[in-house]
Amino acid sequence: MPRVHARDGSPTARRVRVSTTSLIWTVGFVLNLVLMPFKAYMSEPLPWTIEPPALNYTPTDSFDALSRTVFDYLSSEYNNKTLPASTIFTRDVTTNTYLLRYTLALPLDGERACATYMFSLPGSAAYSQGVSTFVCDFLAQNTTARMAQTRYHCQIDTVAAWSVGVCCTWMEEMSELGADTFEVYHSSLSFESHQVSLAKFMSRACLSLFVLYILWHRYYRLYQPLLYNLRTIGLNDDANRYVVHMGDPTWLILSHPFVSLAMVVDILINSLYGGTAVFRTSQLDDMFQFFLGGLYGSRMVWAAYMAMRYLNPLIERMKWEHRFQPVDAGLMAITASVYAGPLLYLVSRTSINWVFQWTGSLVVPPATAAQYYHTASSILLILCTMACVPVVHSLTLQWAQSCCTHHKTRNYSHTDFNDWKQRFMFRCLRRQWHECAVVDGGVLYYLFDANPRYKKFPLFSPRGADCFVSCLNAAGVVQRQVRLSLIFALDMHTKDPTSATCPTARAVCVIGDRVCDETKNALPSDKCIHLGANGCLWI
Repeated sequence: MPRVHARDGSPTARRVRVSTTSLIWTVGFVLNLVLMPFKAYMSEPLPWTIEPPALNYTPTDSFDALSRTVFDYLSSEYNNKTLPASTIFTRDVTTNTYLLRYTLALPLDGERACATYMFSLPGSAAYSQGVSTFVCDFLAQNTTARMAQTRYHCQIDTVAAWSVGVCCTWMEEMSELGADTFEVYHSSLSFESHQVSLAKFMSRACLSLFVLYILWHRYYRLYQPLLYNLRTIGLNDDANRYVVHMGDPTWLILSHPFVSLAMVVDILINSLYGGTAVFRTSQLDDMFQFFLGGLYGSRMVWAAYMAMRYLNPLIERMKWEHRFQPVDAGLMAITASVYAGPLLYLVSRTSINWVFQWTGSLVVPPATAAQYYHTASSILLILCTMACVPVVHSLTLQWAQSCCTHHKTRNYSHTDFNDWKQRFMFRCLRRQWHECAVVDGGVLYYLFDANPRYKKFPLFSPRGADCFVSCLNAAGVVQRQVRLSLIFALDMHTKDPTSATCPTARAVCVIGDRVCDETKNALPSDKCIHLGANGCLWI
């Protein structure tokens, strides 16, 4: 699509201001985006709170020696004497350990069908082959044999080639409740040192600063030429005053290739805490812990954003833009917070956990499969599941829309055509701004309807970032409302666009069917975009 630059216009006195309500919402939008990397600390320990316990072992110790040392420590910290009887899940932030405990009645004569009880055991979705074998052997024994059998087994959790923690599972007989009743403990000790935790904190701080830079460079600084052009050029009307209602730039951050990739890598590196989220959601007795687990698990929605971004080249290459409907990324985050908990509950308390046991041992060498469990593999499986959600949702929306052959044409200029956060924000504005008789703009979405190939990001909904300009006359009455969209959502289908000077000074970009008289050499195209004066990138 050829681009035509506008020349500067002569200044004319007009009053322009930014809506106070939208400024307040903007503070919330910015804080939400900048603090995204730090939301992990609602479940993870902060660097200055970690004091790893001094355990009597060395890196050269055997696996059995390490298991015994860690088991002795964990069982001394978590037992019937140190915990109330009602405790299901608990966590020690200082030592970076957690415990999940269930009380189970086991068959007196043994049970060979291990699958019947496996998903009833704490932490079973993350059992190594060694722990699974230990549990099945224990279940198969009768009451007498269980008394003589070793009652614990441990495993080393890994991410790639690094050991990140040790998990132990053990049984304690509850004779006062019956000879067949046991308390089953599953506890984990993280190897994360203060230095590693601090490095992780600093990397997240750098990512937050990068997000802040993107917000300014790709969104908020672009209001400067818009406000100047409104003041000096106007919107081809007799308005004396303009009020600009700023939008929500969330989609610009979520669609950034580095941000989504960095967040997914962060989730994989911290797979041990992802496992903790699964264990928190595996019980329904302590709903606060279930809520925290679901909230941490909702971070995995970043896999969906990453899929939406990195599928874009394939969609463009295959010319599949017409097959997808844009997805409200903000709404995805809200729904992920709702369904993450129930999804993780299904992973841990149904036979699906066999799949995660197998996945965690898939990349472990057979010789050490009884000792090691690869936590990143199981978390990667959940991430892949989350990544499929927006694609399926987008395809379903497009299919449903294609089936509605008698649907009426939408008014893309109106504030009601927006993402949920923006619709709520405009409900907070004064009613007369919604009851304006003349609404204009939204040309980008009419263009997308006419030719979906103009969508630069087919899976992302860019409408939340749109700003609205209220045009007021001398009496202060809103006569017109104009919707403006950023040029970043538009695919101009050319690597070397023609650049020329438009003889007409415009406050914002304009998309037209014909080029100007002075741009005869422009590349042939169905549409021509005339850029606004002073580098304004709003359409």
